Amino acid sequence: MKLWGLALGIFLFLIFSIQNVVNSETTQHTVIINDADECAKSTITGTNYGVYSSDTRTCTLTSDLTEGTEIGVDDITLDCDGHVVTGDGSSNGILVQNKENITVKNCVVHNFYNGIEFSSTTQSSLINNTVKNNFNDGFHLENSNYNTLEFNIAENNQRFCTCFII
Repeated sequence: MKLWGLALGIFLFLIFSIQNVVNSETTQHTVIINDADECAKSTITGTNYGVYSSDTRTCTLTSDLTEGTEIGVDDITLDCDGHVVTGDGSSNGILVQNKENITVKNCVVHNFYNGIEFSSTTQSSLINNTVKNNFNDGFHLENSNYNTLEFNIAENNQRFCTCFII
């Protein structure tokens, strides 16, 4: 009887663990990178955590973040300036979807499902980023062509990089 209870406990733990992994990929990002009005703006607090330079189209973080971040426009640079983006083991640390000419640099991203994800993103760059302790990939590039990765570090992720190019 004790073995049956132990087996049931392990089974339930695995079911809830798998459910959390599946749900982690659909968690909403809450910090948006767009332009001067939404340079690292939290949808929860309404606070901007960055400064925007219109000359260089660069959003530079001014503090660490504890929320996932999504870049919402083409032709922009996110410069974390060494600041840390920390998650809760779900979602993506920095997500870029259907964009081009994006640069993400000088970021430390940890404890997300994927550290930095490019999905259908082209002609973009990942420069001098550190991704660590992410549940799945440090870097995840899917349907993304003509991108450059330079001087990046991945530590203690399940994989350094998964790159699906179609």
